[in-house]
Amino acid sequence: MTIDNIKTTVKYSNEEIVTATRKVAERLNEKFKDINGAVTFLIVLDGALPFAAELMKHINFDMKFDFIRSSSYVKTEKVSSPKINYSSLVNNEGKHVVIIDDMIDSGETLSKIGKIIEANKPASITLAIMFAKETRIKQSYEEVVAFDDKTTGFLVGFGLDYNKMYRNLPYILELET
Repeated sequence: MTIDNIKTTVKYSNEEIVTATRKVAERLNEKFKDINGAVTFLIVLDGALPFAAELMKHINFDMKFDFIRSSSYVKTEKVSSPKINYSSLVNNEGKHVVIIDDMIDSGETLSKIGKIIEANKPASITLAIMFAKETRIKQSYEEVVAFDDKTTGFLVGFGLDYNKMYRNLPYILELET
């Protein structure tokens, strides 16, 4: 497949993604097995939606959903500062929150989201991440990561986009630059 005349290769198959997502769910199930009440899944839109949909199939505890919108890229170029839009109807004070995101690249976006959520005084914040880059800023929250990714290229598919497209691919492609 080519995208804007850029050759691509399959980096992760759908089977690999589902298997890794089940492992994330197992860790979350263990962590929250004795929690009374629902855990809030805060899904970072748009990219984390497919990962969150797969993840929730394997969760054994009660959960609520909330959404936050973030944008950090135009095509393959990182914007100067992530744009975040959040208007919650869920009260997370004293509750456990799992922030679900498709990727930690630099870590800047999740740092900003974390500060927004901390203002609501949750009992805990956990990150459930599909891909985490090696070069990221380590967060002060527990991270449950499906793939520690050493890729230096740009990834698309399964929620990850290139110019707002290709999120629907059931696998992950790496753009060869």
